[in-house]
Amino acid sequence: RVHGENMLRWCVGISKAHTPERLQPLLKVLPKEERAVIDQFQTNEGRWFTTISRVLQRLCIARVAKIPFKQVVIQRTENGKPFCTQVPYNFNVSHHGQMVALAGEPVSSVGIDVMKLHRIFPIDLLNKCFAVEEQIAILKVRGAKQQTKQLLRHWCLKEAYIKASGNSLRDSLKAVKFHLVDPQGKPTKDPWTQHAQVTIFGRTAAQDWNFFLEELDDYHVVCVARGPPKNISPDSPRLPTNTEPPPPFVYISTDRLLKLTKSPNARIEESDNENLYDMFS
Repeated sequence: RVHGENMLRWCVGISKAHTPERLQPLLKVLPKEERAVIDQFQTNEGRWFTTISRVLQRLCIARVAKIPFKQVVIQRTENGKPFCTQVPYNFNVSHHGQMVALAGEPVSSVGIDVMKLHRIFPIDLLNKCFAVEEQIAILKVRGAKQQTKQLLRHWCLKEAYIKASGNSLRDSLKAVKFHLVDPQGKPTKDPWTQHAQVTIFGRTAAQDWNFFLEELDDYHVVCVARGPPKNISPDSPRLPTNTEPPPPFVYISTDRLLKLTKSPNARIEESDNENLYDMFS
């Protein structure tokens, strides 16, 4: 496998059990300047989300570059997007509800968006952000809960694409139109397919754009957008598009995350998924 070893899909859950005191050991592994930024957050939830996000970013670079966690240097663009020059690698992080999720790719540009299901159907979002065809796809499923889930799946598709492409299309979200497809890229009547294609202002995007929809649990949906290598940066070398299927998300407990900062290359087993449920403890 050319890329598979360094394709990463990680997820960490938090809950009310994640107290300020419990945060301190994880916070201490970050550089002093990053801890100062996190201390500015007014809520415990905000501090947890930001700490986990920054630890995940450093951990994925340490793992891919095979360097100690504390040697990782994360820089930020003018827009605040994190990047690292120590190894050619692209990563993106998202958080919402009780989840923080990271997607990392060694070749492709990547964007990720995670959303927690709303109890109330956000009708204002439907009319403001989705094209007519998308609204039809959302509303044709039965039941308010399922319609809400379908709407958030479509929202994640748009957000993940914008984050991966770097295109400033937030004022033209209806122009970024998604069509659900089967694994072979053909139109499908299955509303819960895990694949989609995109058109931008009526033009179909390149075939080397891939979108993967998943449910992290009963309450959170996620989309990962994977684009052509040239979208990583203008200076990116021309590399073959990654066509390998992505790995499943692995759920990492906060205690396990702390241990991984000391041994970044330790094996992360899919059996770690059971640790997701410490978020409800």
